[in-house]
Amino acid sequence: MSSEQHGIADAIAALRADLTEARRRAAAGAKAAGENRIRLEIKEAEAEIGLEAREEDGKVRFVVAQGGAEATHRVRIVFGVKGRGGSLVEVSDEEDEDF
Repeated sequence: MSSEQHGIADAIAALRADLTEARRRAAAGAKAAGENRIRLEIKEAEAEIGLEAREEDGKVRFVVAQGGAEATHRVRIVFGVKGRGGSLVEVSDEEDEDF
């Protein structure tokens, strides 16, 4: 088990990477199959993250609860998901810019 501690920023970065990968896979799958797929707009993404408070160098830091550790705090974050141009993000068969 890794002793590396991940903060809220790491969890948000992982969510962004997963949404980007979902878009990439949808585009690749549709091109390979040669078919049109239903487009799904991602209007919002929600994450609830279990956290533990840790003291490091006299400061409190919140880290993501991992591997059997019970979260002492929870944060719920709701994101409006938009691309670089401000439009809603689609998971579809067409490639677009990353967000």
